[in-house]
Formats: sequence, C-alpha cells, structure tokens
Amino acid sequence: MLVPAISEVEWHPFSMSSAYGDLEASGYVSVHIRVQEPGSWTYRLKEYFRIIAGEVGGNSEDPFIANNLYHYDAAGEKQKGLNNGPDGLPLLRIDGPYASPTQVYSNYRDIILVGSGIGLTPSASILRSVLRHKWKKGYYPETIRFCWILRQNELDSFHWFIELLADLSARVQSDRESGALTELHYVELNIYVTGSKDLSSNRSNAHTPTGNAPGTLDRKTKKSAQQPGFSSANAIDPNTLRRMLLNPSVDAKDQGEVQMDGHRAPNRIQDIWVWRGRPEWNTIFANTEAHILRRREAQGTVYETIKVRVESEVGVCFCGAPAIGNALKKNCVSYSKKHEEIKFTLNAEVF
Repeated sequence: MLVPAISEVEWHPFSMSSAYGDLEASGYVSVHIRVQEPGSWTYRLKEYFRIIAGEVGGNSEDPFIANNLYHYDAAGEKQKGLNNGPDGLPLLRIDGPYASPTQVYSNYRDIILVGSGIGLTPSASILRSVLRHKWKKGYYPETIRFCWILRQNELDSFHWFIELLADLSARVQSDRESGALTELHYVELNIYVTGSKDLSSNRSNAHTPTGNAPGTLDRKTKKSAQQPGFSSANAIDPNTLRRMLLNPSVDAKDQGEVQMDGHRAPNRIQDIWVWRGRPEWNTIFANTEAHILRRREAQGTVYETIKVRVESEVGVCFCGAPAIGNALKKNCVSYSKKHEEIKFTLNAEVF
C-alpha cells in the first residue's frame, strides 16, 4: 500500500482480514493495520484519514475513532466512499495481491493455525472464511486448532479480534444446534497470554462507557447476531472474554490435563480457551495426532486414495516471529518421524 499524501515512494505490506465470502455476503473487504508510535507511517495514515473524515476535534490519541469517508457525486449528493484525497491524488495505491504460505490451508483436512503480533490478520481471514462460509459448503479444513500468542500489554490493539472470536464461536455453536455442521467439524480457539498480570481490578471496565471500545459489542456485531441461522442465546459478551484475558487463571503447561475434562474448565467459553503463558507445542501436536488416530479407528481402515493423501498430512500455518516458526518446524519434524502415516507440513511466513 502506498499513500501519496504521506509518501510517494514508501510502500507498506498489509494482509486482508476479511474472508472468502464476506464481500458477497456482507458487501465489504477489511484490512487491519496496527498504528505505531507518533510520527510513524501508520500513525500518519490514521491522522490523515481522521482529518479528511472531518474528525478534527476530540482526542487525536483515541485509537477507536470511526473514520467514515464520503464524496459528493455530480448531482451534489453525498455518497459513501472516497477515491481521491484533498490534493486530487488517489487516496491509496495498491500493488498486489501476492501469495502467502498460509493460503494453502484448504488443502488439508486438519490444520494447526498459529498467529502472533501483526501476523494475526491472515489467521483472522482464515477463521472468518472457514467458520462463516466454507464449513457450511463442505470444504476443508474439517478441524482447526488455532493458537494466538498475545502479549497482555498489547490487548488494546486487538479489541477487534476479541470481538471476532466471540462472534465466530457463537456462530459455530448456533450452526451445531441447527444441524449445519457435523460431528467431524472441530474448532479449538486457544489464546495464550504472555507477560500477564492481574489487571482485572483496574482495567476490566476500561474503555467501556461509549462507542466501539475494546470489549464492547459494536453495531456490526449486534447486527450479525440477528441474521438468520444465528441464535442470540449463544452470543458471547466480549467483555467477559476480555476480563479472562486480563487475568488468565490456567497455565498453558496444564492444557493437556485441563482439556480432558473440558466442559468444566474455568478458562473456557464455548470453543475459546484462555491460557497463561506460552503454548506447549508438544501438547498441541500430540492432541492433533491423537484426534486423527481416533477418527481413523472410528472410520475403519478402508480409505479412498485421495482420502489417504489428505488424511496423512496436517497443515501447520503460521505468520509471525521467527522464534515461534523455529519451534513449529522442530515439532513438525519430530511428529512426522513419530508416525510414518501422519505428516506435519509447515507453511510459514516469518518477519
């Protein structure tokens, strides 16, 4: 992405956070760009949009300003959207799209999906695509183990994703109850909170009075809860999830034991699990392996040729820091050697 009003030569990569089906079903495409410190390109981008949207008053440090851009047509009527900035230059220039390693996720029946930091947007797109659209059409992947590594002091930057997870989990619950999904569809949304402190007493109500503050149910989420096939009885209050993230109560090292009796786990809401500390990758890979072996045993030993190929490979899709990528690579190699008939393949984009 290039914004001529900021720089005529400075390009910045970005990822789509909307999904396959969102444009057709809801009429939008979304991106999420994290705003860095004052003076940075992303900060100037936010300020530029804020000014041309007419948001010249109020607190310029408020990261939750909604910038609605409009233009006037030939008849002088106000219309949504804006192509050119005040200087007459295009508002944005886009070069792409470019392929990403995580795009191959639909080749696998089972995936481990991992996101951290600004590498979270591909995960958002994949989860939206599968849980909102593809599962209902019978597409792979059939099982998803999602792992989000979140630094607690960055929680406010990801309020949008907290709302998304709450919405997706509630949708899946409604789809199960309506019969739109089968028992073969499995999703596990794990959030690993690092650097955690007990902040619930002084932050659980932060940013909650008005507007689309972190942890509040915004207008878009409320609207989605009223769409056909979505039961409002299954809705998750993002405030509840936010409070769990502010004070995670269960250590990640206990994940294997806790999930064996998951229905009574204190760190679970529907398909969302909140853990304190970094993931125990051995547990996640072992659980994935055990799930496949149990499914094979239940289905018998006769498979079509294509089923053998798909069943034999687990996609590990990751976007984020090299250290996490190295840990995933190590476990892919280790678990691929453990069972010759199950291969773990890493598809990673590290930066």
